[in-house]
Amino acid sequence: MKNYWYWLVSVSDMWFDKIRKLMEIFDNPKDVFFASEKELLQTGVLNIEDVAKIMASKEVNLDEKLKELEDKGIKFTCYGEVDYPDKLKKYEDKPYVLFYKGDLPKNNKSVAIIGSRSCSSYGREISENIAKELGKVGVDVISGMARGIDSYAHIGCIKGGGSTYAVLGSGVDVCYPRENIGLYTDIVTAGGVISEYLPGDEALAWHFPYRNRIISMLSDVILVVEAKEKSGTWITVDYALEYGKDVFAVPGRVTDVLSGGCNKLIKNGAFPYTEINDLMEHLGVKKNKKIIKNKFLLEKDFEVVYSLLCLYPVGVEEIVQKTDMDIGKVYEILIKLQIDGAIEEVYSGHYIKKL
Repeated sequence: MKNYWYWLVSVSDMWFDKIRKLMEIFDNPKDVFFASEKELLQTGVLNIEDVAKIMASKEVNLDEKLKELEDKGIKFTCYGEVDYPDKLKKYEDKPYVLFYKGDLPKNNKSVAIIGSRSCSSYGREISENIAKELGKVGVDVISGMARGIDSYAHIGCIKGGGSTYAVLGSGVDVCYPRENIGLYTDIVTAGGVISEYLPGDEALAWHFPYRNRIISMLSDVILVVEAKEKSGTWITVDYALEYGKDVFAVPGRVTDVLSGGCNKLIKNGAFPYTEINDLMEHLGVKKNKKIIKNKFLLEKDFEVVYSLLCLYPVGVEEIVQKTDMDIGKVYEILIKLQIDGAIEEVYSGHYIKKL
């Protein structure tokens, strides 16, 4: 049946909605293949041009096409096959076919980490560190490999030794955005890249809303790190709510545009994310123990300066003003804390805590 599924999705302009309507009439793609022109037209799903494309596509050598996939290292599965992800099976709008490089997700606990492409240093830090901690305890991280929050989520999970999966809005052999080619390669090794679109398909704008439903399906929990009040992230959240998934959001300052969406989600009932154990407990996985690694924090002056920092940038002048310390002493402390990995200078003279 795999060959017939591959044939059907390969027919030009045979999009998901048309296939779903055909499957309500025919039992399987094999029956579509052997249907006559008259039978296909009588469905009311296809027009004359669609039927002509279907009839012409039957002349294609499927064995050659499948060999081309294999040569490119591309695998594919379809609904009903053993390797088709269990988490997708119960949904009416599940993808019928998945192309992938690397592996497909199994039945591990999973979290989708999503958010703004133009994220702040705060969002980057949060996304990467949450994903890293999830990776350490075997929780899969699902995202879309977009710029910003998505990318840092994948990076963090890989750093934590976990499995991460990118659901693409293009063919699995098309890296989008192109600058993520290194990350793309790492994801294939650490987990897999997945798509319902044909290999070679470009990343078109209308692909992404459909892509987002798969991210929601594969995840037990959705975590929004940063998002504006009007954001593509809401599409994934809407799918998550439709599918009965729990949504977490990272709160932010009310003056920050990138926190507007998250704060609105929390206001409307999403779970606020305040620490990694919020997710751990919700997923039912073992908590991480909090360990203070920094040797300098035992000294009072270091503790005072460190306590003034948070996940938003704080300037040196503000620290001097609040501590009455000499500016040279403050810089000395900040440099040592930075070397020790406790803080990070995000831009000149402004520092944040590292989680």
